[in-house]
Amino acid sequence: MNAPATNNHFIRPPSPSGFTLVELLVTIAIIGITLGLAVPSFNTFISNTRMVSATNNLVDALNIARSKAISTHFNTVVAPITAGNWGSGLQVFTDKNNNATADNGEVLLNYTPPSGNITIKSSFVNNITYNPNGRAAAGSFYICGDPHVADYRRILVAQTGRIRMEDTDPANRAAYGSVCP
Repeated sequence: MNAPATNNHFIRPPSPSGFTLVELLVTIAIIGITLGLAVPSFNTFISNTRMVSATNNLVDALNIARSKAISTHFNTVVAPITAGNWGSGLQVFTDKNNNATADNGEVLLNYTPPSGNITIKSSFVNNITYNPNGRAAAGSFYICGDPHVADYRRILVAQTGRIRMEDTDPANRAAYGSVCP
């Protein structure tokens, strides 16, 4: 009986699969550089998104209050949840007894406080009241973000009740430095 002949010098050893150490280090370095460039931009994006959200909530509350005042023929109030602190969240309520306080059954909406480093300052001390013809006292709100990352916004309320929003240029920040440091 003859055993099959094998020729061992023609069989190749299996080739190694995977990455070399140099390839792995180059890949990690590229990822590190990319993240180093992306993180500051991402922080700016998050801060600006928070500011847009806070601005939209405030404008929404003001628009709803004006609309409800006209449709219900009662004064409608937008007030901070904590008196004098516009950054504590907002409350919209129909003021049927004209006491500028949210009583049982008068609250229409509550808005949560803005997230992050967003603060809201206003020339309205405790509230803004829309009367049944949609008019309100004139004043303004400043939505302030992180001064190193984001711009800030100003919301103006005219005596007619009309709301106007303006983005502020970072170059003009010194003009409002006492409001938004």
